[in-house]
Amino acid sequence: MLVLNKGDKPYSARDVKQKFEKKWNISSPWTLLSLGRGYYEFSFPSYEYLHTVWDMEMVNMKLGVLRLFEWTKYFNAHTQRQTHVQLWIRLMELLHEYWME
Repeated sequence: MLVLNKGDKPYSARDVKQKFEKKWNISSPWTLLSLGRGYYEFSFPSYEYLHTVWDMEMVNMKLGVLRLFEWTKYFNAHTQRQTHVQLWIRLMELLHEYWME
């Protein structure tokens, strides 16, 4: 799933593929199919490439984040609920002793 910031223009499938071709550096052809609502199906030429991408878990993009999850048999993009949100918090005047991950 591709999570964008509120108000961002959605990417076309072609835009998504071009961005990931650069990031993933896969030499063999791979395919991308838009399922709607920010969901995409990726098909790779080998398990090696699949695992290379899968190991990344999440890909940061300038305008959003791609979260990877395993395909399920009865997946439907139109009934899927968003369960993750990208959130930034800025705490003003936080003492250094409380700084940690």
